[in-house]
Amino acid sequence: MSIKSWSKRRKALLIIGIILSVAIVAGVFYMMFKPDPAPQVSVAEVTRGSITETLDVTGKVSPSKTGKFIPLDGAKVISVNVRVGDIVKKGDVLATFDISAINSLVAQKQQAYLTAAENYNNAVNTAVEASGQLKEIELRLEQIDKELAEAEKEADSKKEETAGDSSESQNDNSESTAMNKFWSLVAEALGMSDINASLEQLSSLLNSSSNLSGMFGSATSELEIEKMQLELKKVTLEAQSGNITQSTYKTIMEAAKTELDNLNASVASLKNGWIAENDGIVSEVNIKEGQVYRSANGAGSSIDLSTIINLASGSGDINALVSSLLGTAQSGITVEYHPFIASFVLNKYDVLDVKLDQVCRITAADESVVEGVVSYISPVASQSSGMDITSLMGSSTASGVDAQVTIDNPTSSIIIGLDVDISIDLDSKENVLLVPTEAIKSNKDGSYVYIYDPDTKKISFSKVEVGLSDNLHYEILSGCSEGDIIVTSTPTGITLTDGQKVAIKESK
Repeated sequence: MSIKSWSKRRKALLIIGIILSVAIVAGVFYMMFKPDPAPQVSVAEVTRGSITETLDVTGKVSPSKTGKFIPLDGAKVISVNVRVGDIVKKGDVLATFDISAINSLVAQKQQAYLTAAENYNNAVNTAVEASGQLKEIELRLEQIDKELAEAEKEADSKKEETAGDSSESQNDNSESTAMNKFWSLVAEALGMSDINASLEQLSSLLNSSSNLSGMFGSATSELEIEKMQLELKKVTLEAQSGNITQSTYKTIMEAAKTELDNLNASVASLKNGWIAENDGIVSEVNIKEGQVYRSANGAGSSIDLSTIINLASGSGDINALVSSLLGTAQSGITVEYHPFIASFVLNKYDVLDVKLDQVCRITAADESVVEGVVSYISPVASQSSGMDITSLMGSSTASGVDAQVTIDNPTSSIIIGLDVDISIDLDSKENVLLVPTEAIKSNKDGSYVYIYDPDTKKISFSKVEVGLSDNLHYEILSGCSEGDIIVTSTPTGITLTDGQKVAIKESK
């Protein structure tokens, strides 16, 4: 009985061993020859819908207008109704004043204007007389130079005949010293702080012609004395006759008139208090209640004659001169008025699509959005001042077209001097074929997609023509149809081919 039972056990073990061996061999062969799994891809359906293509740029904010309210010397501040950062509305009273003490200032400005007008009229009249005298003086100076040259030549001949005689050399040195002293006196007169005082000093030198020999030494010849007198007169007449001199006096007169008019306007505004011209934000407050205002910068009162001569030679700036005379007053209250402006630059492609009056969206740092309108596009390109991709690639210049959008109702998060994001709608279409942007691939021949066939589970290559884009979708003009299933993404490192079998990745 035991022998028969043992045979059955061995037979069972043998069968089990055979089965395991077959299974192992089959597994090896399967691993060696099994087909590669189909790559898993994400897909989307071609749909119809609306699309709007936008241009997204960054712009820097600035005010369209800055209101600077400047106090007058002597005005007493009664009330200050705003602080820095306050939002004001058109018509708001910013500050009030007592102006009873500034009537004398108006009288001073009136007199300054009358004096400037008188100086200008005198300059015009003097220039006519001086111009004729200059021609005569220049002719006589030429003649004197010739006579002095002949006298010098004759003196040189005598030196050779009387070599060793030091008296002639002493005379030459005396003449040279006299001329140096003469020009030193002229330079001193030209450098005086007041033009009228300079002219008076030059006139005094002219009037002392009888004493010139005493001033410069008895060895100075009569021709040298006469030349000094004529050179002195020439300097004076040139300062009086030049067009630049007249222009300078005229500019000063006009500036004095403008200052007087502005003063009268300021007095009128102070009577009613400072009033906001438009909605805006207060950026500066430099006055306090109870303060009697005194300006830090006083206007200049005179110019020197050397400045006039520099202007006549073209080496001076009349406007800078006038600014230095009139001084610069500090603003008491400054308001940055609405609308605000956001400035940006368009490249050569975008400028063809952006038009004036196009509505756009302005996004601030806190993601708040307000409406803006394209209000300016420069007719010419300008060189960009910032760094861009062309400069990084080695190009030394980058051109663009300056443009602006107007923000009529800026929020508190739209801050002057900071950047905002600008989105301008360029084009829009309704009821068009749309695909996700990631579905569009490209090669040297253009754009294409892979269309998935759910029956065969295979994909087919299809060249497409795209239209508008909104960063999320592309408009399809040709190459696929509504309802087509297209591949949007593939596993990393996998390259699809036409006719390849794929598996649809289940969405989570």
